[in-house]
Amino acid sequence: MKLTTQLSDEYEELWKSCKITKNVSWYSRRMFKGEDTYRAIGKKFHNVPWWVVGCIHGLECSFNFNQHLHNGDSLKSKTWRVPSGRIPNKNAPYSFEESALDALHLNLVEKRKMHLDVFDWNDAGNVFWFFEGYNGW
Repeated sequence: MKLTTQLSDEYEELWKSCKITKNVSWYSRRMFKGEDTYRAIGKKFHNVPWWVVGCIHGLECSFNFNQHLHNGDSLKSKTWRVPSGRIPNKNAPYSFEESALDALHLNLVEKRKMHLDVFDWNDAGNVFWFFEGYNGW
């Protein structure tokens, strides 16, 4: 799905209408605990912001560092849920970092052909388009 001006504006309006709940506190506390790990992964992968990696980790794994960033499957074996068979050309068990780098590459480069050197992570429309697409339209 292509990010259009209309879709970007819709994301902006949704963002402006958000209400903070106690769940945000739970989510943010856990995300900040993993900040150093997320920063290291983001730095190795086109300087993706740490909070992007952290948000995906929360979504897919509930912040469990023993699970694949792709879908929350155990790092003790290749992924079995969609996308199945990840990480190719490597044997299990995997580190969280290996899984995260593979998941980011798969979702950003292979599937969407994103040009991360010019992607604007400071634009809310871009960010929400990315997150929605990560888990499927």
